[in-house]
Amino acid sequence: MDLETAIDQRNGYLMLINNMNIRLAYAQRALDGLPTIPTTQHDIALKNQILKDLNQMNGVKNKADGKVTLLRSRIEFIENNIKK
Repeated sequence: MDLETAIDQRNGYLMLINNMNIRLAYAQRALDGLPTIPTTQHDIALKNQILKDLNQMNGVKNKADGKVTLLRSRIEFIENNIKK
């Protein structure tokens, strides 16, 4: 992997993390707007779907964060080899 590719991939994953943060905040606000004790079947289904989506988005965000960490190390390694 060359330096430019690594930087492009890192930037893409950083944008994904930012996007997931926005979506997670929106989903959390939607969840906070629901009654604590759901009173209808629709409220129960909606709450379950939001919780499922939050869990899935957190997984995507965590994987992207790990990939950014690896790419930062890779970029640093490549830059150090270029300087030698």
